[in-house]
Amino acid sequence: MSRKNDESETGGDSGSDETGVESGADERGVDETGVESGADETGVDETGTDSGAAETGVDSGAEDGRSGRAYTGIQLDQRAVRVLAHPLRSRILGRLRVDGPLTATELAGILSTNTGATSYHLRALESVKLVTDTGEGAGKRRLWRASTDYHSWQNSDFADDEDARTALGWLQRDYVRQFQARAEQWLDVAESWPAEWVDVSGLNDTFVLVTPGQAQALKDDLDALFERYRRMGGDDPTAKRMHVHTFASPVDLQPPAEP
Repeated sequence: MSRKNDESETGGDSGSDETGVESGADERGVDETGVESGADETGVDETGTDSGAAETGVDSGAEDGRSGRAYTGIQLDQRAVRVLAHPLRSRILGRLRVDGPLTATELAGILSTNTGATSYHLRALESVKLVTDTGEGAGKRRLWRASTDYHSWQNSDFADDEDARTALGWLQRDYVRQFQARAEQWLDVAESWPAEWVDVSGLNDTFVLVTPGQAQALKDDLDALFERYRRMGGDDPTAKRMHVHTFASPVDLQPPAEP
């Protein structure tokens, strides 16, 4: 299972095909170096994409640190994956989760595109229940919000749907590119931040030797830890929202032999 919540946004529109795979950004992966900077070995790096947990679509009653409301999610089906696998749509959804509600015009300004494009893609996202018209806009200026705080998927759900697998493959690589961009944006400004924040932010990775079941338990433990800290800062004026990224993968990329 993978889960994605507050996405970064790094680009504009590169087309409006609703079936899936755009080729606007390059297909670079991430480089695994084993480097750790500043923080201790308690965090893994990623932009909200959770990998490995059994999610049902709605988080278990946890509360969002911004508003005290329940922290909710949606599990993607084949159509939703195909609709979301677009560089502008994934960024529209991410921006609404970070800064929403927003109008199509406001989104166009943030994402350096035009209002016609954002309006079109908002309607596509609405068709699969990823965004919602709040009904609070003035006149024709519809005000949009993300329907949930995160979305999740189960890779095995798409085993028999080649189009959905292709779209999901593109979407995951796009998220990796967004993770990289977000990390570099932080590095660009880190020197201007107080040392107390710089020392607890940044790069970190580690290695564990586990079975698939133990990897699932590790994932569950991390999820529980995130729930514990989700709104720990409460009303403290010194608290900041932090974006924690995790990405787990085997070191040996050769698949195990069939039993």
